[in-house]
Amino acid sequence: PPPDPERSFYFPLHLDLDLERGPWDDEDFDVDEVEEGPVFALCMAGAGDRHTLGRWISGLQEENPVLGCTPVVFRLTDGGDPSADPHEGPQPP
Repeated sequence: PPPDPERSFYFPLHLDLDLERGPWDDEDFDVDEVEEGPVFALCMAGAGDRHTLGRWISGLQEENPVLGCTPVVFRLTDGGDPSADPHEGPQPP
């Protein structure tokens, strides 16, 4: 008889996983709330212009056409010191 298409020799049909938390699991983590809502992708472009970001989102839409219906927010700001506090803004030299 032919093999059952519902079964696979490579992947078990039942996994008995112990998903209990271990003593070293970090249970304290912070989720930053942003006014735009959930962030699904992030891009830091060297040029940082609309053309570059437009090409980036077009490339994402080739593999994920549903992104054409997803609101996109671009924040175009000059880069600075990544270790600086983002709320302080750029510091004068």
